[in-house]
Amino acid sequence: MALVLAAVLRITGGVRRGPALMGLAIPAGVLAGLILAGQAEPFPPATAAGKAFYLIALGSLLGLVFDGYPPARPGHEFAVPLYPLVVLLWLAWPLLWSGPGFLMILALILAWIGGAIWLDRFDRTADQAGALAAGVLLALAAGGAAGVALLAESVSLGLLAASVAASTLAYVIWRLAALVLIGNPGRFGATALYGGAGALLVVVALMAVQVARISLPALFVLVAMPFALLPLRRLLVFETTASQLVMTLLLGVLGAGVAAAAVGVAFVSVAS
Repeated sequence: MALVLAAVLRITGGVRRGPALMGLAIPAGVLAGLILAGQAEPFPPATAAGKAFYLIALGSLLGLVFDGYPPARPGHEFAVPLYPLVVLLWLAWPLLWSGPGFLMILALILAWIGGAIWLDRFDRTADQAGALAAGVLLALAAGGAAGVALLAESVSLGLLAASVAASTLAYVIWRLAALVLIGNPGRFGATALYGGAGALLVVVALMAVQVARISLPALFVLVAMPFALLPLRRLLVFETTASQLVMTLLLGVLGAGVAAAAVGVAFVSVAS
């Protein structure tokens, strides 16, 4: 579904809006999975999966506003730290209402900081490396999150993270085609940032709040994913199709290493 929808959005959106609208295919694929699984509930939702549905939809709408309404774009800088805060507060509200301890509050603060860093660095990576490289990193991060969840015996969240990875992979395929055919993969955009990276943020927050056996160190390893670009920034110039393909390949290798490290940390945590 995400593969078809990305093409439809690109064609119907035209030259100006189409590349940004393609990012909507990522959360659309994830939301479709939640609907087919019967986890989309009437508002207000009673379950964590229902809350995730509305939070991902909120992120998608936020991205569409920033991409489609230029006067709203200055609010993007405020939304980067605010969106993770809204996600954590809504998901953790039952725990907060029952009287959280110091360690729980500290964990939530660290999760908020990590989420804000994740979105900010991912946004910067997308601007510097392009939509294709950013999509590859997001798919790898989602795959790593799926592995961490499955090791914690949370099959539902593992499949939800895997749906983010699969939907992002569909997005990556079209971005790769754009790079090869016209020499420009396009811009990642706020729609893909809040709807795609934001969707993964919601899934990871669910893991931290809902899954007792989840490895928090493994989740924080995934925060390092957008930093994979830093050692490569001076190696290549993003001017030719070949250089962008090489950069994407190198970023993919580094990103795969970060994802594997997160799964390894989770495995050690479960084994111990």
